[in-house]
Amino acid sequence: QSETNNFDSVSIMDINGRIVIASEKLISNKIDISALKAGMYFITATTSEGKTTKKFIKN
Repeated sequence: QSETNNFDSVSIMDINGRIVIASEKLISNKIDISALKAGMYFITATTSEGKTTKKFIKN
């Protein structure tokens, strides 16, 4: 696995499926989620190799 992941796009959706954060051409591996309320979210990252979605919980 490469140390640097260049994401084509990253989006974070709330439990209702609304996109709360969307970023295109993300170069760093960091997204500021400090403005999100506590709860469950889904993050979808798209690269040249495909797309993956993971669940996470913000406390």
